[in-house]
Amino acid sequence: MVQGLPSYENHPVVCRARAAGQKSLVRPLGLYWDGVRYSVHSSFTGFYITDILSGQKFVSFLLRSEDMCRCGCRGWCSLFPLVDAWVKDLHELQSSNQCAVLDIQCDWPAYLEITGGRFWNHTEHPCPLCLISQAEMNPETVPGITLDDLGHDLYTVEDYNNDIDKFTKEILVDCDDMLRTIARNLEYSTADRGRHLITDLPRFGLQKNWRLEPSRSLPDVSQFENQEVPLRVIFWTGARNERLTHMCPLFLLEGLTHDTWSIDILHTWHLGPMQQFISLAMHTFIASGVFSPRAANMEAADVRELALMAIKAELFQFYKQLRTTDPRWREKGSEAFCLEF
Repeated sequence: MVQGLPSYENHPVVCRARAAGQKSLVRPLGLYWDGVRYSVHSSFTGFYITDILSGQKFVSFLLRSEDMCRCGCRGWCSLFPLVDAWVKDLHELQSSNQCAVLDIQCDWPAYLEITGGRFWNHTEHPCPLCLISQAEMNPETVPGITLDDLGHDLYTVEDYNNDIDKFTKEILVDCDDMLRTIARNLEYSTADRGRHLITDLPRFGLQKNWRLEPSRSLPDVSQFENQEVPLRVIFWTGARNERLTHMCPLFLLEGLTHDTWSIDILHTWHLGPMQQFISLAMHTFIASGVFSPRAANMEAADVRELALMAIKAELFQFYKQLRTTDPRWREKGSEAFCLEF
């Protein structure tokens, strides 16, 4: 199934296993995570490993939304230690040549939450994969974008690594006085996404608004002042409007990079351009009067509502006809059950 695929054949774990003369198959894995709502007000984020050969998914861990940290980090303080532990387990499997992580299969919002990218409404960095800006997303430039040519420079693995190097600064806290001084000048901030410095500390090479980042040596930033010295900690130095908001431990895994993400068709097509096109088409139909009632002296809102009901009736009749004439429709087709303004 994966034999001959470049992502498998060129994976460093597969190459290492073959160089060592290993006869057993290096099992290809995919990583997946997403939010799941289980009641009106409650949800959790589930993290799974997919066995690509069998298609089976295995739950790694779950994190409820009500258990997420609320220090301003938008949940990252809670997610980091769990994701980092996941990485350690996967690293052990890959080090023994048992498996190779080929794929990140989550949707667009979930991917950005863990990898620290910006969402599509960001002014400067709306795309995690290229260098386009919101100002460049206009009718003049969009026609030039194709599957073969985005028309803009890609945001490469090298770019990502350079940004991480630029936006992180490791500090050695080597005495109790240094620990207490830094702790006294740390405050929680929603704007800076966590525990940040409220003043410059030139004696230690630290600047105002730098954020104390969760790391393997300090997985819980709230416990900074309770640590023993010497201690190595990481500060996030990026400005509030930069492309990245935090580093991602997943990319410490051998063979896993920014390019590993499999872009999902749901968010990039069905809930993107296709959704906008269908919405525009429906409003055009309603405004044209083709489906409007012929009665006079009706409120405009009532005319629109009746036109929508007529469209809905036509659509459901179309579904009924397909179910009669196409035996496989139930297997491959999806039906809209609700249309409303």
